[in-house]
Amino acid sequence: MPLLLVLYFFAAATEEAGWTGYLLQPLRERWGTLGAGLVIGLVWAAWHLVAHTQADRSAAWTAGQVLGSVAVRVLMVRLYDSSGGIVPTAVAVHTTINVAESVFPGWTDHAAPALVPGVRFPPAARLPQLPLGDPSTHALPHA
Repeated sequence: MPLLLVLYFFAAATEEAGWTGYLLQPLRERWGTLGAGLVIGLVWAAWHLVAHTQADRSAAWTAGQVLGSVAVRVLMVRLYDSSGGIVPTAVAVHTTINVAESVFPGWTDHAAPALVPGVRFPPAARLPQLPLGDPSTHALPHA
């Protein structure tokens, strides 16, 4: 598992350098935050279509994977924004998804496994909106 984590971390870091670090801002300027998330999500899903085809996935499974990927990407944009624009936030989400798909037995055998995080993550996108008070009041006292 540690090797998977390292490998998936580096793979996610390279992808997110492009998707989030390079592509997000120009798309956001053109189509807004939601539009940028949808566009990157569709391109991200298309990026993986060859692998799904080679794995002989059904059309229904692939469609679910595309929908889930788009939903997850919209969430990742929201979390990225909530983090203050820190790319490692997207890297952490991406790495977690990849590790989960490899570690949980049968995860990718289910019809459209990306629908599971795609359904669960959008409600989680509201978490950064919880009132936590003024961050400046959370400082530790000086020693």
